Amino acid sequence: MNRTLLLVLCDFLLLTLLALTQLDKTQSIKPRPSFDPKSTADAATPQERDVRSALEGALADERKARETAQSQVNFASKDAKNQAAILGQLQSDKQNTQAQLDQTQKSRQDLQGRFDVVIQEAATTRKEADNLRQNLDAKEKEIKERDAALKAKENDISSKEKALAAERLQNQQLLTANNNLDRARVIAEVERNRLTDRVKDLNNEVTVVRREKDQIQVHANNLANNLKANTESVGLIGSEVRALTDSNTKMTKGIQQIATGTTQIANDIKANQTLSGNTLFNNFTANTIHVHVSAKRNGLFAPDKDENIPTIVIERDAGAAGKRYQALFHVNQTPFRLSTPGYGWNSTGTRITKDKLTTTITNLFFTKADPRIITIPLGASQVAAMGVRPYTISADPTKFSSAILVSARHQDYSEIEFKIDSKAARYVRMTTKVLGSLRGYFNPSTGDLVFSRQGQLLGIMANPEYCLLLTDLAPVEAMKMGPNQSPELTAQLFSRLNEQLSALPAPVR
Repeated sequence: MNRTLLLVLCDFLLLTLLALTQLDKTQSIKPRPSFDPKSTADAATPQERDVRSALEGALADERKARETAQSQVNFASKDAKNQAAILGQLQSDKQNTQAQLDQTQKSRQDLQGRFDVVIQEAATTRKEADNLRQNLDAKEKEIKERDAALKAKENDISSKEKALAAERLQNQQLLTANNNLDRARVIAEVERNRLTDRVKDLNNEVTVVRREKDQIQVHANNLANNLKANTESVGLIGSEVRALTDSNTKMTKGIQQIATGTTQIANDIKANQTLSGNTLFNNFTANTIHVHVSAKRNGLFAPDKDENIPTIVIERDAGAAGKRYQALFHVNQTPFRLSTPGYGWNSTGTRITKDKLTTTITNLFFTKADPRIITIPLGASQVAAMGVRPYTISADPTKFSSAILVSARHQDYSEIEFKIDSKAARYVRMTTKVLGSLRGYFNPSTGDLVFSRQGQLLGIMANPEYCLLLTDLAPVEAMKMGPNQSPELTAQLFSRLNEQLSALPAPVR
């Protein structure tokens, strides 16, 4: 309802009330009867009833209008409060927006500065990219040259592999020859016995010839005394003397040949002579040297390690270069381990001691045949200063079916049998026994040394079951010892060696 209609109704109600008031004044003279709606309604005139009905309707409408107006006023009041709150919120938003605008302006300025810096860096990066592109071209050129060199090396390796195949064929032939040599030894033994008998016979013949020679000499003397008397017999006697002289010369040559054959037989007997375990172990103890390998690694749980490795010196024939000497041991006897990834070390050191003599070692060499075996080259003067007798390598490792196992860790020795394994050409498989220690026998362990029955070095235990035959100790990797080591380089070295170890036959790893 609008304000105009409200004013009209109010005017109408006011006029109606005034009219009724005048009507009451005109009728107040009469006695006022008791109020009775029915009677009042009946007594009222038709005009008064119409007016009353109209007033009642107007009053009802006015009451509704007041209620509606009151609700609108309440709503308007609430709306005003809401508007005030909204206005406050808008004012706060305006302030926040202004602050954000200021911050945005500042950020824009910062971004502009950073953008300028990025532009400069982009220019610098572009220059560096050009330099890197030039370096990359140079590297690609270098890589091509290295590829060419690598291809040449691969061709060289291929030729070496062919040579190795030929060498393997030759080794197989040598193995066949060795088998034939065993049979020849048996024949030689029979021939030696025959030659011994022949020597006895020849000795008897020599005795007879000497007797005949003495008789001839006596006869020659007699003939010489009768020379003047019997001139015609001189020529005949001279012929007999020359014949006897030729016979003596032939007999002397035969005796020399027999002596040469006897010497060869004696050498063969000496080569086949076996030594007792006690003798071998006493020789090992007298000729033992000690290799000390130390290593340090940074870290709280990385303690320093220093291993003492008892071993021996071996002697190898270097041909025209003379003799070559080496000390050997197993990598598991040192602080180092072959693994992928490898473990790096910051400081390493190696020295060899014998009694009061100490020698510092600068390099360790890992063998190509088995990277777990480490060798240290030694000079003849160093070996002489230590006063030890170098061991020779057995030329025929499979000559016997048993060997002497010496354990420096146990300070003991034991006779052990071994077999040839076709799956591992450079190794022999050692025979182990259950509960061997209870019977005075110990099973081999990694790093133990194995000697032939003639006192020569047969090999070294690559693992608790297989012994590496020392037919080839050519190095494949070298490790420089010193206080300032690169952990990354040593880790890469042990990782490469572990890859080479993985290429060996499964039983010997």
